[in-house]
Amino acid sequence: TEGSLVCDDFTAPHEEGKPRYWAHAAAGGSTEHVVPDAAQEVRMIERFSEAVRTGELDGSWPAEALRIQRVCDALGESARRGAPVAPAPVG
Repeated sequence: TEGSLVCDDFTAPHEEGKPRYWAHAAAGGSTEHVVPDAAQEVRMIERFSEAVRTGELDGSWPAEALRIQRVCDALGESARRGAPVAPAPVG
């Protein structure tokens, strides 16, 4: 592969307020990426709570959920095959 992403604190951040991930190059070396003010689990609960409170749904959520699932499926298939796999095409 050309590299990899590492997100070792995806569901339990090591440092509150500092969500991060690393991009690792195949040739060596890595770069830390910090996403300020983006605690995923907090944002998820806030958005869900707002939808419940107002009754308004975000029309982009179903398509976004399918895109995310396609990536997760490709990651699982790649792990089973031991080779890169592209996400399934949309539609």
